Amino acid sequence: KYIYISKQIVEFLSKISPNVEAYSIDEAFFDLSHIKGINYSDVAYMVKSWIKERFGITCSIGVGISKLVAKMASGVNKPDGYYFVKEEDSIKFLDEFRLSDIWGIGERMQRRFYSQGITSLRDIRRLGVEEMVRRFGKRGIFYYEMAFGRYTQIVSEEPPVKSVGHSMTLPMDIFSMEK
Repeated sequence: KYIYISKQIVEFLSKISPNVEAYSIDEAFFDLSHIKGINYSDVAYMVKSWIKERFGITCSIGVGISKLVAKMASGVNKPDGYYFVKEEDSIKFLDEFRLSDIWGIGERMQRRFYSQGITSLRDIRRLGVEEMVRRFGKRGIFYYEMAFGRYTQIVSEEPPVKSVGHSMTLPMDIFSMEK
């Protein structure tokens, strides 16, 4: 049932934009930058209303210049929230978060940053890209771009399957689409 709902939502988002990435079973990104003069709040509330009406569930939506900013914004007014970060406010918005709260920086990487005196995205920007590459190799570029709110592009095509896994997280097996 969860997979069915997730696929239906991604299909709906694909009607709004051809650039949709189903990031996980309960998370998706979609790019609206190709639509001139769009009101992001209107789109967000249309999506929220459609999901609520169709499935009886809520969702949180974040809007920003990149996947990183949108992801962080989606957590601001949870549950059932909406938060919009203007492009010119992106760096200031991200600087409000602790390094450990930034999407893409895990506990191990946080410890590595802290051991080198890096405690914020501001510190990463101050070091510069060359120093980040010297300290962290190619990933240094990734973290440097992240410090400016830039993050990878939306991946709307599924990569080729490399492995197959199976897991069950529900307390009991579900065999129908009924409630």
